[in-house]
Amino acid sequence: ELRAEWEDALAEARRVAADASASREEREAAGMALRQVKAAARRRDKEAKRAAKARRAAPVWRPGHEHRVGEVTEAAGHAEYMRSLEPAVASRCARLHATYPPPAKVPRCPEDPRFALALDVPRTPTERAAARTFLARHGYVVFRGAVGPDGCAAARDEIYAQLEASHEGFRRGEPSTYGALCSKRYGLPREQVVSTPAIARNRQAPGVRACFAALLLSEDEIADDENAEAAVATLETSEEHGSGGAQPAACAARALARARPRAHERMYISQDRWCFYRPTAGAPDEWATRPNVHLDVDPWSFIDGSAVPDMDYSTPSEFRAEVTCVSRDAGGPKVQAVVSLADNLEEDGGTVVVPGFNRTFEEWARALGPPEEHAEVSSAAGWAVRRKGGGGSFKFDARDPLYGLARRVPVREGDLLVWDQRCVHGSGPNASSSPRLAQFLRCVRRECVPPPARAARARAVLASLVESGFDLDRDLTSIGYELFGFADLEEDVFAHGR
Repeated sequence: ELRAEWEDALAEARRVAADASASREEREAAGMALRQVKAAARRRDKEAKRAAKARRAAPVWRPGHEHRVGEVTEAAGHAEYMRSLEPAVASRCARLHATYPPPAKVPRCPEDPRFALALDVPRTPTERAAARTFLARHGYVVFRGAVGPDGCAAARDEIYAQLEASHEGFRRGEPSTYGALCSKRYGLPREQVVSTPAIARNRQAPGVRACFAALLLSEDEIADDENAEAAVATLETSEEHGSGGAQPAACAARALARARPRAHERMYISQDRWCFYRPTAGAPDEWATRPNVHLDVDPWSFIDGSAVPDMDYSTPSEFRAEVTCVSRDAGGPKVQAVVSLADNLEEDGGTVVVPGFNRTFEEWARALGPPEEHAEVSSAAGWAVRRKGGGGSFKFDARDPLYGLARRVPVREGDLLVWDQRCVHGSGPNASSSPRLAQFLRCVRRECVPPPARAARARAVLASLVESGFDLDRDLTSIGYELFGFADLEEDVFAHGR
């Protein structure tokens, strides 16, 4: 309506300006009409911004309490909010809400109900089947102790060292100095990829690979890998691979590649980063991160297969793009994960999931309608952030009842929390005197990266590791050689990188 009024007023102003016989009063009236429409547009814009800000700040989730949907929506003024929407938007929202899964609780650990139920790192076919079943039912699964205490402690030390180096006045263990940080970044560093030695070693931890293998590989593939690993155990100490004593880890890694020519073609690990949530007990309100839930997939291209990875890995941001540029039927299951580097209780803030959304994802996606209906940021029905080459993410409005279905998943130090990429997830704010420290991980089958991009990806990983001080000769394992994709490099390239 405003656009139509503007066009009418503009046409009248142009007509009057072109009419030499127009009186002064006519010219002033035409100018006044234009100014009035401009003022109305500014008021409408301010109202829209205020409404969007109110939706984002809506108190729809609090740590330490699992709401029923009705409680959350009523507390957030959801009914009144729905009545305030245009009928077409309200109808679309209601259609989407009808596809949401029923409220569900996060199963708790029998020995310590402060934490979510965690499965042991799967080592047998029975344990791997149990992990896949749990993931399919709940949309997430927790594995206990995928990263050991030493790996967690070393990673924490690196995170604090980076924070001290990048934020003047910050000192670990002294919360009074944490005001130098900003919660708008959700505790993330500015770097798109962090490959410091301890962080990189966690990516190649045997427990991490075993967990992802249980979810992404077949039993035949896992059996082949186990046989090859037994063979390379002999090669690592064989005299034909060196003389006198243990050989550098990189040599053993290449020995494994020769021993199992196909085993190294299984999976790639993501090159991601860490997060640090400040303790907020007694701290200013702005220290708490804002609750959020989202999907790291573009629903339309994920289902129709049009999300074709086009990354050339020329910049670190390409590793962020590969997370969301995924398709349902290409390369097996799609999962994401985070490893907790310290005990993470309910009130410490961190990952939330909507249990079971992976089972209703396709019904919800069909109810979305065309992507053009979700192009407006802060839309009540949610909005898409789409990549030109396919893929993207989907955000949910702060008053969406989906927030009432989000559940915190508290985990122990070293636990690996994995969720189906079709499962709505996000984070809740810290409300305790303890910080949250975590490292993000993701594993995909090798087929998810197009053949032309594999060598470029491996070169980028190698360069990042070397630049960050990771000692390839000392620290690289056969698992790292596989997961970092170094089998895609020519021997001379790898040697030059070393």
